[in-house]
Amino acid sequence: MSVASEEGDPSPRNIAGRSSPIVTLMLLLFSTACGGGANSNSMTGSGGAPLPPAPPNAKNHSVYAVFPPVTPNDQNYSAFNTYVLTNPNIAGVTVGMPWNQIESNTTAGSYNFAVFDANMQHFLQAGKIVNIIVEPVQEGGVNTFTPSYVFGADWASSCCSTIPLDVVTCNSFAGNGNPDTGMPVVYEAPFETAYKNFIQAVIEHYNNNANVPVGYIRFGLVMGGESAPVCADQWPLLGAPDFRTAFLTDYVTPMMAYQASLKPTMQLLANIHAVGTPPDNSYADTEAALAVQDNMGFGNNGLQASDITNYAAGAECNADWCANFIKYVGTTLPNGNGILLELQTLALTNPTGSGTTGSLATLLPFAGQHYANTMELRSAELLLAFDSGYSSTVGATPAWASYGSAYAQAIESYVSSR
Repeated sequence: MSVASEEGDPSPRNIAGRSSPIVTLMLLLFSTACGGGANSNSMTGSGGAPLPPAPPNAKNHSVYAVFPPVTPNDQNYSAFNTYVLTNPNIAGVTVGMPWNQIESNTTAGSYNFAVFDANMQHFLQAGKIVNIIVEPVQEGGVNTFTPSYVFGADWASSCCSTIPLDVVTCNSFAGNGNPDTGMPVVYEAPFETAYKNFIQAVIEHYNNNANVPVGYIRFGLVMGGESAPVCADQWPLLGAPDFRTAFLTDYVTPMMAYQASLKPTMQLLANIHAVGTPPDNSYADTEAALAVQDNMGFGNNGLQASDITNYAAGAECNADWCANFIKYVGTTLPNGNGILLELQTLALTNPTGSGTTGSLATLLPFAGQHYANTMELRSAELLLAFDSGYSSTVGATPAWASYGSAYAQAIESYVSSR
């Protein structure tokens, strides 16, 4: 069994931060600018169930730039700061935090947040919220994010009285031939113990941190910010005939509960996934239920054109996010905040509507109408929408420039809808 990544760009990333206090994001019903604003009660959910009305005190949807350029060395740094960071429709950024950019590769428990926090400051000064995706393993190919010591015999012996961490390779994680560059077996004690220590360090550092306030944090439990059992066909079995159930029970469930036990002052997000071929959405349904049980928000990073056609046909959206958002839309967390329901597209959208992902101008109204109150959009899409010189940006598709106004309108309508 293998699982495709939904988190976004698999390349190494830099890091950054936020400014205003945590915004209480409640859920709401979206009326599309293009479709005349259909009444939610006239629509149906999976299996024909009517969509519930928006909560009475719902607030605006929020759009974040996911994995934005952070330092002057990053592509399109200047254009992003000029046209995206200053745009009032952009609530902030969601930045990646590779594990070993904070913790030493060689010394367990040696954490240094100074560079990360410093890189947050220009976002803070722009009045934006910064969210964090903690990435314990790089997304695909060669893993360079897990600290080297986690793979060593000394750590395995000292932390857990066990043999060193197993590492496997598969289509998603080919590695480069070195023993620690493939996919670590994340549920083995050397990884789990070290990562729990890091999770604790991150939450303690940002809890009530007035200098670097954080909106939400998503802790990846496998690769990137995701929790699906990638390379599971190569992992040692957990001693159960149903590997996915065992993985959820013996690893994902206690790891999510551990995060909640640390009393984070920011909202945590979990990520839900379909696994297997054909896709099994029961895995995603369980992840969503666990998130709510642990007072977390949740979301999916696979929004795509087929979600719209499948929903219209009474079928499930990717990872069953439509049904799960409908199910949990009215949830209020113990701190009084509404639950965050987050979406990110499967891949970079195509404004012509072609390809698996489709156009943001079509996807955003659908997402908002189905209770996604938190959208993570790629910088390239935001530059297309708001940069008047989009065609000269690095990686631009000049033929798409004429679609910029449609993207801008879709974003503005999503943000302002109630």
